[in-house]
Amino acid sequence: MNLMKNIEEAPVDCLQLGWDSLEISEGLLMILKKEFDFASMTPVQAATIPLMLKSKDVIVEAKTGSGKTLAFLIPIIELLIRKDKLTKINSHDVLALILSPTRELANQIHQVIRKILRNPILDGDRSLGSLLIVGGSNVSSNIEKYNKFGGNIIIATPGRLSALMEMTDNNLSSSIRKKLNFLVFDEADQLLSIGFEQNISSILNYLPKQRRTSLFSATQTSEVEDLIKSGLRNPIRVNVNKLDERKRKSRQSDCDPSKRLLMPNNLVNYYHVCDSYMQKLATMTALVMKDDYKKVLVFLSTCAQIDYFASCLENQFKDKKMTLLKLHRRLRNKRKSIFKRFKTSKRCILLATDILSRGIDVTDISLVVHVDLPVSPECYVHRSGRSGHQIKLSGISLLLLERHELDYVEMCRRRQIEMKPMSIDHLTNEIDIVNTKLAQSIRAKAQMDTDYRTLGMQAFVSYIRFYSTKLCLRQLLYPKVSIAQLAKSFCLLKLPSMPELKKNYKRLAEEFAMNDNDQTETQETNNE
Repeated sequence: MNLMKNIEEAPVDCLQLGWDSLEISEGLLMILKKEFDFASMTPVQAATIPLMLKSKDVIVEAKTGSGKTLAFLIPIIELLIRKDKLTKINSHDVLALILSPTRELANQIHQVIRKILRNPILDGDRSLGSLLIVGGSNVSSNIEKYNKFGGNIIIATPGRLSALMEMTDNNLSSSIRKKLNFLVFDEADQLLSIGFEQNISSILNYLPKQRRTSLFSATQTSEVEDLIKSGLRNPIRVNVNKLDERKRKSRQSDCDPSKRLLMPNNLVNYYHVCDSYMQKLATMTALVMKDDYKKVLVFLSTCAQIDYFASCLENQFKDKKMTLLKLHRRLRNKRKSIFKRFKTSKRCILLATDILSRGIDVTDISLVVHVDLPVSPECYVHRSGRSGHQIKLSGISLLLLERHELDYVEMCRRRQIEMKPMSIDHLTNEIDIVNTKLAQSIRAKAQMDTDYRTLGMQAFVSYIRFYSTKLCLRQLLYPKVSIAQLAKSFCLLKLPSMPELKKNYKRLAEEFAMNDNDQTETQETNNE
């Protein structure tokens, strides 16, 4: 049975978008008008805030860049202000908990809360405090910070909070169990898709039953429906995506409306076909250098790939005075400072995994490049939405494909994601030059540096395993991959031995060696 069909749905047709229509304290209203760049509420805010102010559980489905963060922060802060006026809130009473899928997104939410709570306009309401609980340090440091400063609103990642809740001998865990009034799941579909189901289930077992719960998600999945069943009570559904669907009704499509994916209106989607994986990297590099993009987010699949390609790519951008950064899960406690540097830089390119595909609010990302395919059209939407994320700004998304990957474009079109080919004829010579330089520098470094050579093998293996295990890519595209050619494009000196290649390893190794000889002869001819 479809759970969503039996849930009351809030009307979204006749929304009052003016901030003055909200029944909130004067100080909070002034902060929203002066400090945040919204002349009026977005539809998701106008539909959600009044419901949460009435202590309703809500399920909110809205596309990226729609203002979801303020949609749950405003009612939580307002209800805590009201509670504080009735009975003074102790600084160590944990009354609200916001669960976020990544440290970067949790920190971003925390900064917005602090911007509100520390504003002098709040006057006497400034006694409320917040606390960030994420990985990168040990659990005891989180507890120590709470004991010293308190925290009425906790922003946390599920893994760290779950570990903390299992420690029953601390005041923070105790306060959450006894005092919590509000729970928010932010980016719920991602929380579940990256493996936090058990952590979330464990956390729910510790929380008070008499609480208000809100769930925010860009897409509805079966896992999200299971969470709704276990975590919410008589919720009301808010689906502002329907407003955008109605605007597009005049456009005919053979796409099932239930399977349509909505993009930010001010985002342009391009694709470009490359001859090899190395040419993807060269195309991205030449495009950024020659067309003067200031801030660029580049997605690759795995940590090892980013580490392997970053050092040689960095050399390409030095002459252009453009900083190249990398961000992935293995960087642990460096992630916060790296993300801050990217956010504040004037000219910067960031290589990242999908930990940055959701909810990250960097207003001036001019270009998103997908060197590696997103695992699904939904993932493409979230990645691409990092550019053109803000309502008033435009952005560009570029999907780089090898020829065997062109079916991915059609798959996206069936979900009503329109892409058009990008014309980069003016970059042909530059791409060829960069392609040669990159391949030569990576290969030379691998020949001299054993650790780097090993890292290259790890990057290749991790990419093959990523490509061959993700459902969408495995079924549609992986059978068409030329393993030997791909290994050569990674500039490997030998083909790795791995279980995925065991059955055909001898044939693939021969193909690899043959390609290697052909490439050596070509390079010698070019050098002459």
